[in-house]
Amino acid sequence: MVAMQTALFGRLLGDSMKTTLAMLIAMLLPLTAFADGTSGLDRPEVVRFVHNADLCDHIAGEWDPDMTKKEKRTIEKKVDKYCGMAQKQRTKLLKKYKSDAAVLNLLNKYDSVKDYSLSP
Repeated sequence: MVAMQTALFGRLLGDSMKTTLAMLIAMLLPLTAFADGTSGLDRPEVVRFVHNADLCDHIAGEWDPDMTKKEKRTIEKKVDKYCGMAQKQRTKLLKKYKSDAAVLNLLNKYDSVKDYSLSP
């Protein structure tokens, strides 16, 4: 039965029409990724970014000019680690989710990540 339907389908459409249909499906398939209105906010790479960016904000907020040199250096190392990772992730995510307004809005909320530069 399936073979008959396939043969009938092939006769009705012809080879060029089948090729066109296959190409159309291949082109439209990626557009269905977020067709249900969801965004990439729950994607693992976005969740990892948020984790690192939150740690970046938290650790940077611990800075106190009255700390000892050793304490300051410990904070600087942690800031470099988490802010540096988050900044690299942000750059990649901005490209990957350039048409996802929710993700872009999230990425732009972290000023500490945007403004981060490696400690001297």
